[in-house]
Amino acid sequence: MGDSAVDVWNRLCDQLRLAGQILAEPRAPKDDTTQAHGLNYLLNLLNSGIELTTMSVDPDHPEIGRPQDATKKWALDCPDALYSSTTIDGAGTYRLRGSPGTPHYLGISVAAGSLGTGRVRGLGNRSKPGDLDVAPDGSFSVVFSPHRHDGNWIETPPEIVHISIRQFLYD
Repeated sequence: MGDSAVDVWNRLCDQLRLAGQILAEPRAPKDDTTQAHGLNYLLNLLNSGIELTTMSVDPDHPEIGRPQDATKKWALDCPDALYSSTTIDGAGTYRLRGSPGTPHYLGISVAAGSLGTGRVRGLGNRSKPGDLDVAPDGSFSVVFSPHRHDGNWIETPPEIVHISIRQFLYD
């Protein structure tokens, strides 16, 4: 039998307590402002981690999540970029549709494996500019499936697959 929800919660709280101890390290700055920034950074990591591991990871009901935005920063934030992601079952067939927008670059990448384990492998991508076919009005559709499709298609293996969407909107 697996761990109870309370056991899982208690382990999470223990790990958060340990993570917060970095602020008590002898080399950590002790002034209130820097300590507050440190706590804010840890909370941002937690917020992003919840999004990446809990919120947008149901392959039976995929929805696009934002693991990094103005409220979820983890030292890689870029004011000119929007990052989104979701998880799908690679054995299924899914269609992502987009409408015209203003990004200078739109990238859709697909990877398989467990995020954060070092066992992730890239499967394919489409981008604009690049090889993403778009309609005259700028709309597009991408199919993710193990079976060939006409148009924008990215082949997927019969396992969990992660889709990442990056948009760059610089001046």
